[in-house]
Amino acid sequence: MALGLEFLKDAEGICSPEFLTKGERAKLRPIKVLHDIMCGNIPSRKYMAVPIYIPLQFRNAYSDYQSYLFQKGQRERTVGTKVSRIKVFFEYLNKCETNKLLYDLSFKDIIGFYRFLREKYAPIAISNIQFTLRDFLRYAEDSGITKQGCSSYIQRVHCNDDERLPSFYTPEETNRILQAVDCTGAEGKRDYAILLIAIRLGIRSIDICRLTISSIHWNDDTIVFCQSKTGNYQKLPMTEEIKYVLADYLKNGRPHTNNDASLHMMPLVQDHPFTVY
Repeated sequence: MALGLEFLKDAEGICSPEFLTKGERAKLRPIKVLHDIMCGNIPSRKYMAVPIYIPLQFRNAYSDYQSYLFQKGQRERTVGTKVSRIKVFFEYLNKCETNKLLYDLSFKDIIGFYRFLREKYAPIAISNIQFTLRDFLRYAEDSGITKQGCSSYIQRVHCNDDERLPSFYTPEETNRILQAVDCTGAEGKRDYAILLIAIRLGIRSIDICRLTISSIHWNDDTIVFCQSKTGNYQKLPMTEEIKYVLADYLKNGRPHTNNDASLHMMPLVQDHPFTVY
């Protein structure tokens, strides 16, 4: 592995496996695959990023903010995402000045962090980190961890709209998406059902994937499920169109397995709800 990292440093200028851009991570992956093969291991489908070390002077603030998020009722997955973004900020401060304390945080530190983010992260990732950092600084001000006014350093969170998926599709666009699916086979029936539920009801793909037979209430024409993001139960109307498509999928498309409870719907898209105007 050391030889591979040395090659990346000489050939691509990648000096550390930490804080990599998407393109740099793509170049590091073949090195990890070759390393696994040399060690007699099966290459992994996904390699985790190098864990970011939390400097000692920030550990209490990190754990306190984590507890604060849980007390607000945020789910474990959401809390994990937010604290991972704050880790990036802590590591940056530590590299710039070993004994830097949060109470000594200045506008200059924030500007320097922004410059660092622009060098290493995509626009969407930058906006997410900025948004979470502003939330953390507001918490830190209220808790006396930082001086008052630090959160005001982050006035506006901007993201380039060209870098993200559209937040909504027009009825014409969603109809074209549905018409592009070949429903003659089992996979097509499954795909059409997934897309129709996402488009008509706005259910996230992860929740569609977890739907079960008991989620479908035929008698009162509803779909009931526990939303993975919030943990709240949702009860949504099942239109005649969705009803027909689900019946067709269950009869002619759903695979025969030992797990009779699952609908066996695997999402086609990332966790992205549709909103139709």
